[in-house]
Amino acid sequence: MAELSAAGQAKLLRVLEDGRFMRVGENRERRADVRLIAATNRDLEQTVADGHFRQDLYFRLAVLTVTLPPLRKRPGDIAELVPHFLQRFSGEAGRRVAEVEPEALKRLERYTWPGNIRQLKNVIRGALVLGDGPTLRLDDLPELRHEEPEPSSDDSSGKYLTIQEVERDQIRKVLHHTGGNKTKAAEILGISRNTLYEKLKGMDKASRS
Repeated sequence: MAELSAAGQAKLLRVLEDGRFMRVGENRERRADVRLIAATNRDLEQTVADGHFRQDLYFRLAVLTVTLPPLRKRPGDIAELVPHFLQRFSGEAGRRVAEVEPEALKRLERYTWPGNIRQLKNVIRGALVLGDGPTLRLDDLPELRHEEPEPSSDDSSGKYLTIQEVERDQIRKVLHHTGGNKTKAAEILGISRNTLYEKLKGMDKASRS
């Protein structure tokens, strides 16, 4: 939703205000009575403040808002999502997995998931292709297997990573995994290709400063 062009925002606002629209290639105006459910991974209030999203459209959409925390803040959902994705993709992988190794589930729950559920889905799909047997093992998760453990609560070294550093590190890992293919990397990370390019530009500027 936040990536919608200025022209697209104007058209959407018109439909929401009076229900009028025209199909592509038609000259006849049509009417529709619909309810719209919109989703975005951006802070729309900040996007409005930055001048990239219409304020009137924002207020028209924000009748009822539901904030869904990122996956890293609800690790308890992992144990339910993993079996769902295993069942969903077992057919295309030709492998039926009946259980998840405890160490594999533990690592999945500890991972930060910058790409949220879309990234989890792709990791499980890849694990089904890479592994064999009826159990999802830690060895089936090469992207997560060597992840550094989080600092313990009594760690006095003070060496904690910022959110930006974690994000940059994950982007580098995924790009390495995809052999530099930015389209595949963006899909794994759960962001658009344009967003990935913007983040890479920011990383380049940061490295030069």
